Amino acid sequence: RKDFPLTGYVEIRYDDEQKRVVYEPVKLTQEFRNFDFLSPWEGVQQMLPGDEKAEEQEEAAAEKGGDA
Repeated sequence: RKDFPLTGYVEIRYDDEQKRVVYEPVKLTQEFRNFDFLSPWEGVQQMLPGDEKAEEQEEAAAEKGGDA
């Protein structure tokens, strides 16, 4: 399994043409990417347009539960 960083290591393989074991530096096909995990969707507190009924239903349910 290659689920660990391979930067700075060598790859060992047998070369049929040279009939010997060949040591080659590991070449990454994709450069290291720095991922930004802060989502623009996190922390959005404003109500979506057209969602007024959902808030009214939640308030009505809370009132019914509080009266009992």
